Amino acid sequence: MIESGERIPPTSEEVRSKRGNIVVSRVAEVSQLPTEHVLRSWRFGQTQAERLCAGVLMIEGFASVDPQCPLGGPDRLKDLVCQKGVLRCVAAAFFPPRSNTFAQVQKKFKHDLAGVAKNHASAIVFLTNQQLSPAERLKLQDLARKQGADSVIYHLEHLRAILDAPRGYGLRLEFLRIPMTPEEQAGFLVEWKSDVRDAIRDQTARFDLLAAEVGLLRAQTQSVLGIRLPAPHGSPTALPDARDDPISSRLTLELLLMLHRAACIDIGIPGAVGAVRTVEVWIGKTGEDRRRSMHQPVNAHEVAPKLAELLGWWNSSYPTLRNAGDEAKIEAIARFYHGLLFLHPFVDGNGRVARILFSQQILDLFGPRDSITLDEGAAYYSALQAADQGDLSRLSELVSRAVKL
Repeated sequence: MIESGERIPPTSEEVRSKRGNIVVSRVAEVSQLPTEHVLRSWRFGQTQAERLCAGVLMIEGFASVDPQCPLGGPDRLKDLVCQKGVLRCVAAAFFPPRSNTFAQVQKKFKHDLAGVAKNHASAIVFLTNQQLSPAERLKLQDLARKQGADSVIYHLEHLRAILDAPRGYGLRLEFLRIPMTPEEQAGFLVEWKSDVRDAIRDQTARFDLLAAEVGLLRAQTQSVLGIRLPAPHGSPTALPDARDDPISSRLTLELLLMLHRAACIDIGIPGAVGAVRTVEVWIGKTGEDRRRSMHQPVNAHEVAPKLAELLGWWNSSYPTLRNAGDEAKIEAIARFYHGLLFLHPFVDGNGRVARILFSQQILDLFGPRDSITLDEGAAYYSALQAADQGDLSRLSELVSRAVKL
């Protein structure tokens, strides 16, 4: 029999129990232990723990995962650094060889939490092989929140679930020496084929995006020049004349996502391009935490309904705006521009999308212009802050200058 406190090095040919007279396992037998047991009775050292955690974070969608000093050396209170959306995170691996009390786990968490401020990060990712109850995890998250940091906790059962799923089988084999059963091998192959299909679909989507970009540029060119361009070779029909069917008269979420993909293809944050944000963000100086930020947009779960409300308001107002006076048009454009930036619907690239729509709205409501430039100096940021308080007059003045009335 194997007791949880016995030492089972993965490279030993055989090991003996603490009673000293019974051969308890060989490497092949260790590999048959449940994932939970091998994690809880960790015998592979800190280096392997940090490397395992790096693999888990990559599976979980973290970007720029960078182990610091897994072979030893000063790491400035961070085992790994990584990125989740706009959040810079420090990650800590706590894998003791036996069960610890919650007080011991909490002490280690507090120690690692200091690395958030020390490394100018925004969040801590704490990975441990210890069993933590929901209440205990909340206590750790509250500790981080009191220091202005976000937190993600990976506990024993969470890690087990990841490693016992098809995407985790490779990590489990490499670091826990647990082979795949025939059923798991089949699941792994299905997952791998799914990844290949996703890659093909993504590539197809890029071609579709390119075609959509061409269509958008054609429509904008028609609007600026006031002419109808011939249909591209192979197209069954030409695009509708932008003067008869203005782009900004029918703003939809799908159009915004397409614009974001076209304008922000260089953004290197996984899952952030062409998608509404699902994380909390704030606007401020580099390294500045949420409490001292200049602007805190709405919570992530509010983005989609409030964005739909903003688009619905613009679309319903557009027919009236076409025949309204210049002042009403300018105020509406200013209101929409501020509303989009205030929501901050994307992780990054909000300014690019807002400026594209700003230019298109001016073209559609005021006609062709030689150039459209929105001053983005100190007066611009002052105008946005005033608009946050409900005063659109300064921003409207900047819009009026861009229209060049």
